[in-house]
Amino acid sequence: MFDHKEEETLPREEKIKAYSLFSSEKAESLENMGFKATYISHAVSMPIVSLHYRNVYLDTVTSDLKKNLRCDDLLSISIREDANYEPIQPNYQENMVVNHQRSTNDSWVDYRDIQYDNYEATTYSGYGVKIGVADLGQIYITHSNFADTNFVIDSSNVKTSASNIGHGDMVLSVLTGKYGLAPRASIYYVDATDPQYSGYKYLDYFATQTVDVINLSVSSSGLDSCKYINWIVDNYHIPIVASCVNNLSSNLGQPACAQNVISVCSINPDYTIASGTNIRDPNDSVENNFRIAATGGLRQVNVYGNDLTISGTSLATPAVTGTIALMMEKNPNMKGDVALVMAALGNGADNTLIAHNSNSSVTDSYDSSSGLYSWSGVGALDIKQSLWIAGFAATPTFEVSQGNEAYLFDVGNAQVGQRLYTTHAWLQRITRYHLYANVYQFTSSPLPNLNLRLYNSNGVIVWQTTCSNTNIERHFYTFTANGNYVMKVYCASSSYTVYSPSSHYSVACHRAI
Repeated sequence: MFDHKEEETLPREEKIKAYSLFSSEKAESLENMGFKATYISHAVSMPIVSLHYRNVYLDTVTSDLKKNLRCDDLLSISIREDANYEPIQPNYQENMVVNHQRSTNDSWVDYRDIQYDNYEATTYSGYGVKIGVADLGQIYITHSNFADTNFVIDSSNVKTSASNIGHGDMVLSVLTGKYGLAPRASIYYVDATDPQYSGYKYLDYFATQTVDVINLSVSSSGLDSCKYINWIVDNYHIPIVASCVNNLSSNLGQPACAQNVISVCSINPDYTIASGTNIRDPNDSVENNFRIAATGGLRQVNVYGNDLTISGTSLATPAVTGTIALMMEKNPNMKGDVALVMAALGNGADNTLIAHNSNSSVTDSYDSSSGLYSWSGVGALDIKQSLWIAGFAATPTFEVSQGNEAYLFDVGNAQVGQRLYTTHAWLQRITRYHLYANVYQFTSSPLPNLNLRLYNSNGVIVWQTTCSNTNIERHFYTFTANGNYVMKVYCASSSYTVYSPSSHYSVACHRAI
């Protein structure tokens, strides 16, 4: 009888109260409109609560309602199936892993012990998020630290003891388990060295399993797979997070150099550069793909009672993947929207704390035309900030073609001194052609050149991005005048009309003093 979705600003308790008090006048009014209100007129109160279930028996729904409503005067329960309802993942808090728990002598890596990643205790745990992990060798999933983690794995990839700590063990210790970032996520694990997954065929497997995000802390040489990997992201709408090569030269490695991939380089605790090649696909005219830095260097940790110093982009990558899982749990609309994940993750990154490494010829210079750093891209992972932005991030609707611009959003009541942070990201479109005998060819469309434009109330551009060699840009502006502003996106070049929502483009924005 009432549409509860219209008043989302009301707390749940106020909603129930507002729809509970049915007077005789309200009942009579309903009857005049043709509704049968026989029982309403005799009820002192009638709580109307909208609960949504999927893939459960109706008897279960009825018993749950009776148990949770605890209403002795409950006359009946009316259940209606809504095929168009998109479920919201619950913020699961029962039997929650204690996030502030610290490592013990027999624990795995406790990523939360690292203070400089801005991690704070949260009830989000990756619940309802499916993560595909391709790594090296067998893993020890029966360890007590994985008691709350759901694994989907072939038995041949499971080992039964903590001996011979492997690469996959360390990666998973950061990603999930008792001390990982996403302890309640579902982990789909494959051994990337298995011949049946050669040529990155594990990506096809993950796609058939409809995972929400993929972690690749593995790489290999060669440039033949960029288009295929980009196609996986573009076609199946799955973010791929991949480690850069662990050096600071110009070497290239797959799949982190693919344009649609979130590639991860590594920083030390003091935010100096640790490892990770500044990579891109040299077969593409685009110079910069999405890159983010996370802590993976010079970390003193305890793995299965062994004091180890671990380092490398392999350990930075699952920190980014785990963060994305938390973001998806908080905002399920991020599932299947890779551009939104990129925009929100980039908007939440800390682009002020990346320091030059005095022991290396590699520096991290800033490019004002794109808002990106030359080495770390969007900057350093900030878990707290990224989770906050995920709570309200959404993809706008628009269409724009070459030489035109489209409206994105208003920036109302801006105040002098406030700072606006806007990040937009988009994917390279890939087409797959079937040749013969399960042989495919992939072709890529030219990456659009899209720029952000901020207009004041007089229609004057006060700031814009102008970079043409990337698929992500960060826009920073400090307001010098009070008033209302408008953000638009300008298409400097594109061989096709860019439209959204299409899982190809998105934008994230926030203001701060």
